[in-house]
Amino acid sequence: MSQSNDVKSASRVIQILELLSHHSEGLTFSQIQSRLDIPKSSLSSLLATISKDRWIDFDQISKTYRSGMRAWETSQRFVRNLKIAESAEDHLIELRNLLNMTVHLAIRDGRDVVYVSQMKANIDDSLPSFVGGRLPASATALGKALLSGLPNTTVSRLYDKVQLQRFSEFTVTELPHLLRVLDETRKNGFAEANGDFRRDIFCIASPIVDTEGNVVASISCTIPKEQLDSFGKIANKMRDLVVGQAQEIRREIGYSA
Repeated sequence: MSQSNDVKSASRVIQILELLSHHSEGLTFSQIQSRLDIPKSSLSSLLATISKDRWIDFDQISKTYRSGMRAWETSQRFVRNLKIAESAEDHLIELRNLLNMTVHLAIRDGRDVVYVSQMKANIDDSLPSFVGGRLPASATALGKALLSGLPNTTVSRLYDKVQLQRFSEFTVTELPHLLRVLDETRKNGFAEANGDFRRDIFCIASPIVDTEGNVVASISCTIPKEQLDSFGKIANKMRDLVVGQAQEIRREIGYSA
């Protein structure tokens, strides 16, 4: 299939999902075909594919197609993430102002961290992160906090036959090492990245946990390593405040630690 056909098929899938989202009672094949003017052979193939992947459901009795469980799950994740981002905003601002450090809210997508919110400090820290951006979870404090919500067996499957990418001499590049780090994260309630992604950056993150014990997001604060003091007072303050704000976010959105 050519690239132009791939694009056309992707566009048609979106049209189908959008159409069905407005018809909870369902639509027949003919109704979908007449509304979208997609050739019958192409429509049949598309419906079969997205039905198989649970984006839509087919009712054998009424012969109608409806939005499926996967579409519902995706919409619920979007609403949940939006709620978390909205609830976290004031806490991120407070955390940034208390520390004068850039702070983040992120979620996990597979082996990546996806940045949902960023509050930059008054200083120019030239960080590689930005809202909507991705970084490897294994090389970031946010990612370690997010991965800590998974059992080690699940993490092992997630990284099966995957070589952890090295960004500096401090990056965790072996799975057994990563699992030990996640054990410490679960025990302490926070994760650190001490030069993991960039050797000149220090970051602390804490997970946000839902009522079922799932880590649904994490927040972090970041500082250039040259600004840390030799007595560890700044790092300790970062830990206390980021963990405290994560707990406040949990309570505010009805989640329990």
